[in-house]
Amino acid sequence: MINTIVTVRVVDSYVFKKVENKIRFLLLKRAGTKIYEHLWQGVAGKIESGESASQAALRELDEETGLKPKRMFIADHVSKFYEEIGDRI
Repeated sequence: MINTIVTVRVVDSYVFKKVENKIRFLLLKRAGTKIYEHLWQGVAGKIESGESASQAALRELDEETGLKPKRMFIADHVSKFYEEIGDRI
């Protein structure tokens, strides 16, 4: 068995708003020309050198949507999905 340590420095941000007693989420659809094409997801991106996760989340939100959140909540988790091309997680 091969043990490999993988460090992934990415953030996922999920923008939501309460509208008429319902929670609405903003999802972005990836371009058909990029990796994970046509995948629906929250705002995501890489954490740049010297950046904290929260700084990266704010930067990515601004870059991808122009939004500046009034509040931010942080939840530690691991985001994972199966990539059929390449047969990998």
